[in-house]
Amino acid sequence: SSIRGTAALPSSALSLPAFRGCRSSTSATMPTCPTATVPPTRSWLACNTATCVAARTLQQSWLAVSGWPGRNVLGIVAPTVEAATQTPWAVTAPQYPQKYNTDTVAVFGTTRTIASHAYPEEIRKRCPKVTVVQQTCPELVPAIEEGAPEPVLDDLVRRGVAALLSQTDGAPPHRAILGCTHYPLVEHLFRRHLPAFTRL
Repeated sequence: SSIRGTAALPSSALSLPAFRGCRSSTSATMPTCPTATVPPTRSWLACNTATCVAARTLQQSWLAVSGWPGRNVLGIVAPTVEAATQTPWAVTAPQYPQKYNTDTVAVFGTTRTIASHAYPEEIRKRCPKVTVVQQTCPELVPAIEEGAPEPVLDDLVRRGVAALLSQTDGAPPHRAILGCTHYPLVEHLFRRHLPAFTRL
């Protein structure tokens, strides 16, 4: 069971034919799509940064005035935290045996994802003894999107892992969350620079 908070495809691959012709509305409503006959009951934010920064506001404030009541906005953080803590999202208090877990969990992500502190907050609700160490990798997403050669990507991942390990006095994490939907494209590089026992 993976703990990657990721979608399987890069964002450039998410241009689906069903959404051609959709346009954003200027009011607080869902985008209008001439090909859509039934509004979706759930919308996915397939981005860690969007989830960490906007999902709660969209769910609690925007949907109420969107004209589509009873819908849900789902993000990446919840299933990732569930997998990392082995605890259902609905459980927001420590349970046995997770409340005794003393592992170190690394979170690699964009600057906004890390600044939100969403992962440490949600993980500690369920596993209060876990140490969560976060590391931004600000140049990695642009490099992936620009199609940088593997040696460049490898160096960026190596630097991110080294910066994280400097926070732990060199002690590697038991688990690592690749907290960006771009990062699975370079998962093999994270695996190269993290020890074999670190679970991605």
